[in-house]
Amino acid sequence: KLPCQLIPSRLSMSIKYCIIHSLSKSTSESNIETDFRDQENDNEGAAVSLFTQLKQSLQRSATRQYGLFDSEQSDNPLPGLLAKFEQQELGFVTLTQKMTEQLKLVLAEAPEPFSAHLLFVVEELMEHQYLYVFWVNHSDAQYIDSQLSVENLSYVNSSRLNYVLKIDFSQWAIKDWQQYLTVQISRGSNEIAAGFTQFVGFVSGVNLQEQTNEFLNIVDDYANSLS
Repeated sequence: KLPCQLIPSRLSMSIKYCIIHSLSKSTSESNIETDFRDQENDNEGAAVSLFTQLKQSLQRSATRQYGLFDSEQSDNPLPGLLAKFEQQELGFVTLTQKMTEQLKLVLAEAPEPFSAHLLFVVEELMEHQYLYVFWVNHSDAQYIDSQLSVENLSYVNSSRLNYVLKIDFSQWAIKDWQQYLTVQISRGSNEIAAGFTQFVGFVSGVNLQEQTNEFLNIVDDYANSLS
């Protein structure tokens, strides 16, 4: 389990479930390897701190998108898995393992090596339930040990988000609501970005062209009012 240090219980109370799995591909020719936990991580202490940092980075992101499940992607198993979880027909650990397997499947053709820890969190706030999936990034650094030697280490870089999924279960239940998903999808790797998009089955709920046309009409109306 993650090392823990007690922090105010008000923060940990919002996290109902928390677990980490991993996916890795060591070379372009190798298969993707999975490493599953069979029990939840502690939902307090260090896990809460990590989740809080990642959540704040998502909230500050200028490139996050809002949308919904693509109705044309009929083979997407994610909505069915999430519905079973919400109806308590599927446990949290099983849900996250199946989601990780699905992500592995859609990334099978990605040519480049990668290593990813996937943090799954269910958060409850004011009777609303949210599921987060963070693709956790690591960065390399150096430190000086007790023998005054310089050594390397790897640490979680919570400020760099490549791939994130957040689902608002309450909004998902509203008929015709089109912004119950929040995603962060980096374009650094086109194959992984495409795979993550397929894994979610995401389609934008915001018509950017329509918004642009509305904005241009407002500008034209304002210009005409000045003439």
